[in-house]
Amino acid sequence: MFQDVDSLSHLDIINKLGFVQQFLTRLRNRCTEVDTLTSGPGIVFSMKDFNECISIFCKQAVKYGEENLRQRTETAAIMQY
Repeated sequence: MFQDVDSLSHLDIINKLGFVQQFLTRLRNRCTEVDTLTSGPGIVFSMKDFNECISIFCKQAVKYGEENLRQRTETAAIMQY
């Protein structure tokens, strides 16, 4: 039944950094697909949508970094005692 389940999926970066997947999904939802003359299929974003997606991503990345640093600091403090 679960033969297709990847036993190493917990190592996948997207599972560790969910905000990266959210960023990519948000970008995908806000883009418009176009056919270019020379390169085939492409995508277009408005600057407003792109800036908003980048802003949210940066806030989530900083939050992740702060939480990760706090956890490591607390773990180090516990190990010292």
